[in-house]
Amino acid sequence: MLVRRVGADPKALDRWRKVVEEWIAHGYKPHNIDGMLDVFEKGWTRPNGSKPGPSTPYDPAADVARFKSRGSAAASAHTKEPT
Repeated sequence: MLVRRVGADPKALDRWRKVVEEWIAHGYKPHNIDGMLDVFEKGWTRPNGSKPGPSTPYDPAADVARFKSRGSAAASAHTKEPT
């Protein structure tokens, strides 16, 4: 998927590297490849013409905690005795 959308041309790969660096510098989630590909293909401008502002910096520990809390909530829902 990535090679088809970005390509193997050195100029395209350099542009992709810059998008990834800017994406992370903005504090966006580094695993959001679809978002990075959108920026690579369409630029940083949104459909309404605005540019994204600063976001809350990505916090991997909070992401893990959110994931674990979803898992424990789902597990407890399956282990509850019917009332």
